[in-house]
Amino acid sequence: MKGFLFTIGTIFFASTLVFFIQGFYEANLTTEKEILSSAVLMNNISLNEDFSTDLMKLFKVDLDVNSVDKSINLVGRMSSSSSVSTSLVDYASFLSSKFFIRSTFEKNLDLSNLTDGKTELYIGDKLNLDYNYGNSLALYSSSPSYLDSIDLNIQTTGTLVSYDWNNSSGSRNFLVSIYYTDDSNAIIISNVLIDNNSLSHLDLIYPDGNTIIEFGKINYSGVDYNSGFVIKSKPDQVINYNLKVNYAADLNVYPVKINSILSVKSNEFDSNTILTLLK
Repeated sequence: MKGFLFTIGTIFFASTLVFFIQGFYEANLTTEKEILSSAVLMNNISLNEDFSTDLMKLFKVDLDVNSVDKSINLVGRMSSSSSVSTSLVDYASFLSSKFFIRSTFEKNLDLSNLTDGKTELYIGDKLNLDYNYGNSLALYSSSPSYLDSIDLNIQTTGTLVSYDWNNSSGSRNFLVSIYYTDDSNAIIISNVLIDNNSLSHLDLIYPDGNTIIEFGKINYSGVDYNSGFVIKSKPDQVINYNLKVNYAADLNVYPVKINSILSVKSNEFDSNTILTLLK
């Protein structure tokens, strides 16, 4: 009888030990997955910040948005002899051949949407900022979100021959102020009312071509947009600009994303996220 009870007790103890070991193993496996998941998340956040900062420096663009007054501040430099496309190719080559192979997990930054000659930044859920390297800069709304004001300060190379300022006012107006300088000229246009739904433009005329700045209803890449803004530069011109734009109060300006995908993969995870500049 004692032997039987001893046998039963031994079997029970062994079974309990097996269940305990199995439970301990599964708990460790779950913890390991959570650690790996956290590692991927932290890795993504860190890389996202680094890549976004690198790209904005490469684009020569400094962007700040403010959700309180719905303002967008943009400072940068345009040049039709821009080397942005070449720099992006070099940057992608560095990441794939040197940076990523030294780090954990399989990683890739897809820059194909930028190396096609145009940078696209998505501001909130309605606004796009496009920069065609060296040729144009455009800010436009993908759905109705009306402008309240634009302040533009630009400094260019070249000597202005003349200029043509054409503006139209209407039922949905916004204020425009422009301060322009070049090697020997200055233009000041202060607090002019412009219609969101009509095209107004400043044509800067030089001996070798024109630079056109459009406001309100613009045509960009063959598509009409209301409440837009675009600079179309003449060949071989450098434009330093400082732009402040205020939109209507219902606009959401966060997050700001760059049209490029960061991928991080392992045996357990497969993450693909668009680069986020501001949250």
